[in-house]
Amino acid sequence: MPKVTAGQLLFIAARDGDAAGAEKALAKRAPPDYRDNVEGMTPLHMACCNGNARVVELLLSKKASTSITTDGGSTPLALACINRHTSIVRMLLAAGASADQGLAVACAQGDTRTVRALLAGGAKAGLIPTDGTTAPPLLASLLHDRPEVARLLLDSGAGLDSARNQEGQLLFLPSLSAALMA
Repeated sequence: MPKVTAGQLLFIAARDGDAAGAEKALAKRAPPDYRDNVEGMTPLHMACCNGNARVVELLLSKKASTSITTDGGSTPLALACINRHTSIVRMLLAAGASADQGLAVACAQGDTRTVRALLAGGAKAGLIPTDGTTAPPLLASLLHDRPEVARLLLDSGAGLDSARNQEGQLLFLPSLSAALMA
């Protein structure tokens, strides 16, 4: 039977929300940014995904990176946003995570609490990503029929240009009309 490394123990503790186990693994010199070999996740990714705030706090205190991406391109902040863990989003922002990383996801989900936290943390309401893989937050909110989020973004400075699709067409979807009327 193969020996379990301190890094693997830390990853398991982060997954399970076992703060005491995470502390023990770190005491055994587990690297805070240990990466699993399946999806490239770190313990911080796993704790953010599962909403394990105590483990997130511990890992951040040990200088775990908030900017490492999984093999699929997700940051810990994006995973916290996907899973609607607003308190963890705030922790990551306080630790220096880029607020723009999860904004489109939170907008698509209609998660106004997380959108507000990201905007307060410096996210740009009118962000137009240049990576070609992420929709602008305003467009994401409109495509997912989230007029309350669209209104929040418009009130926070998003221009209608950030509601254009990749072909440059301004999308007047029912939710854009609802957001403009609110």
